[in-house]
Amino acid sequence: MTQPWVLMTREERLALLLSAWRTAIPALLILGSMLIMVLPVFLPGPTLPHLPLLGVYYWSTHRPNLLPAWAAFLIGLAVDIVLGMPLGLNALLFVLVRAGLGSQITAFLARPYIFGLAVAAPVILLFQVMTWTLLLPFEPRIGLTPFLVQAATTLAAWPLMTRLCALAQTRLVDKW
Repeated sequence: MTQPWVLMTREERLALLLSAWRTAIPALLILGSMLIMVLPVFLPGPTLPHLPLLGVYYWSTHRPNLLPAWAAFLIGLAVDIVLGMPLGLNALLFVLVRAGLGSQITAFLARPYIFGLAVAAPVILLFQVMTWTLLLPFEPRIGLTPFLVQAATTLAAWPLMTRLCALAQTRLVDKW
């Protein structure tokens, strides 16, 4: 399909558009999970899980070709803007997560579900500790406890987000 658009048949054009849509599904799913994070919840502190992190984790370990580093960076910038974080904080951390996990794709192939959970726990904890460390220059009195609480809720949401991403992968991404 390297020929110009006008020379393509209708079926070739449709196939090209569907392949482009397929590659956008992971990013759209992660951005949708970001919107869930900003829903009004009347609980003290950051009790909502960091769903975009879980999305980046899933797609980096299952289909890293559909979530390139530049897409993780742009998603991180969007998360920073929506959550009111310093610009570039989540962008940097998402790229690090994507690069670290995406390079280990062979370690995740044909592994049991519990392996993914065992890897997710330290990744989530490290992500939250790094977020806290990078926020210290902006807010020196911020404590580590809210970030640990968010790490726990993020880990608790991992099975649900993994299931949602797996459904999207099997029903939308791999189908086309």
